[in-house]
Amino acid sequence: MPGKWAPFPDIEAMIRSALADANVAGGRVYSSVPARPTYPLVQVQRLGGLPAVERRLDRARIQIDVWGNSKSEAFDIAETARLVAHEAEATAFGEWHGFITAVEDELGMTFLPDPETNRDRYVFAVAVYAASFVT
Repeated sequence: MPGKWAPFPDIEAMIRSALADANVAGGRVYSSVPARPTYPLVQVQRLGGLPAVERRLDRARIQIDVWGNSKSEAFDIAETARLVAHEAEATAFGEWHGFITAVEDELGMTFLPDPETNRDRYVFAVAVYAASFVT
């Protein structure tokens, strides 16, 4: 590691891990939709964000898309995913040498049917603050 600063942790991977560990959507949690998906499924993406405290605390905008077999299934899974993301606050993720310090709602639950798959989908976003630690 160069200098005294550790690289920021992969916040997207940490949230994806939290959702998969909680068995959200039967554990079908991805960074990109598989070529032959099984529904329901969850996609987690980092869509920007800037450090909240330069070189010490990162702030990522994480978008979570949930596709379901029905509108109500997609909503229920999305709401569960939202809760799990918030529960990741104050959690260390050793594999990524990161600690989530805070989670805030950034985009409310939005119904966004997917014309490509003809499936019901809900989308929301959270701001996730995380710091690195060295083990």
